[in-house]
Amino acid sequence: KNYYTSTILGRDYNYFVNLFFWIWFVNFNVGVFNALPLYPLDGGIMFKLFCRKKLGGRVSIKTIDRMVYVLSLILFILIVCTIIIPYFKS
Repeated sequence: KNYYTSTILGRDYNYFVNLFFWIWFVNFNVGVFNALPLYPLDGGIMFKLFCRKKLGGRVSIKTIDRMVYVLSLILFILIVCTIIIPYFKS
């Protein structure tokens, strides 16, 4: 006797599970990338607002903007380096 019940999708079940996994995986990673404190992304804007709220009275807004831009530039360089450096290794 066959004690296993078949799914609604039948044999195509694995294809749909794989498709939904990859949709979830890409969506999750786009969300994580968007949360990075790089200025054009949402994480950078949130970081800028956070710094303005915490340091607003002691440091000028222009200085806070420069700090956020420098951090964004450093993170961008690190991301680019992690992509490019493996191609230079022999």
